[in-house]
Amino acid sequence: MTNRRSARTADWVARYVVHEIACGRFSAGDRLPSVREAETAWGVNRLTVHKAYRQLVRQGILRSADRSGYFVAASPHLAGLSRRGEILEELDEKVAELIRRTGLSPVGTLRTLLERAEAQARLSPEQAFIECTRVHAESHASEIERRLRIPCLAFATTELTKSNVPTTVRYLVTTAFHRKDVSAFARGRRLKVVEAPIEYPIELAAGLARRQEIHFLGINKAVIELIAGDISSHFRSKRPTMSHEEVAPAELDRRLRELLGEPSDAERRFVVLSPSLWEARPPGWRTHPALIPGLPKIQERGWPSLAQALGVSL
Repeated sequence: MTNRRSARTADWVARYVVHEIACGRFSAGDRLPSVREAETAWGVNRLTVHKAYRQLVRQGILRSADRSGYFVAASPHLAGLSRRGEILEELDEKVAELIRRTGLSPVGTLRTLLERAEAQARLSPEQAFIECTRVHAESHASEIERRLRIPCLAFATTELTKSNVPTTVRYLVTTAFHRKDVSAFARGRRLKVVEAPIEYPIELAAGLARRQEIHFLGINKAVIELIAGDISSHFRSKRPTMSHEEVAPAELDRRLRELLGEPSDAERRFVVLSPSLWEARPPGWRTHPALIPGLPKIQERGWPSLAQALGVSL
């Protein structure tokens, strides 16, 4: 028998809290149950509760106060959440009554309809992420599928053509860097363009901080400074030696052999590749432990507005 306490994740807790806010059970300024109270009431490990609360703080939905706990933030997203909650409650009542008139079970019927809707969504996704490379786009599309639980296609900007993008797509998600080009394409198809704010994750800086040398190949210098700043501010370790250079795809294998050719090189060096070079890396380098992609992630604070723009729940 599955242990319900272990089955409920931080994402489950975060979604439950957002649902409670949307339904009006918590308003701006209200204090949420303490970590210990939530553990008892929701049957979730306190570390999981704490992780979920911190996630919602980063999203701007909650705020934390020293020794006082967590409170609903006066966020611009609250009005949208409340309105969405009202719409869903109204639909719930109408749909449940309609199902009862047929003599069917509301729970069983809604479960079947959900399964059919999810199957249809997998066959005909309504979202597509557009980025400069396919690696970039697939990375962000995977984030959306994992966090919002909806299928999302992925296209490089060079693949953005009428023949490539299915007619079922309604939303084109992209970053500020490509919004202009994506908007030009969207106008011809009357598609909605949604901007996703991105950042380089702290996990990347954490891994880099453990090496003596970091070599960035094809990575923008501004991005390197951003990562370097994260290493300095979040990790009290000696700042690694960093270098930057542009490398043509045809020269990548030779340069990697120079940097990581010896077994000892992997213990003291990391090589970070731009997404285009990551795509072009030779087969022999596909699984090398000291070779990593310099891929950004969608900002935690950007998820509420992204979910709202796509018409889904967090």
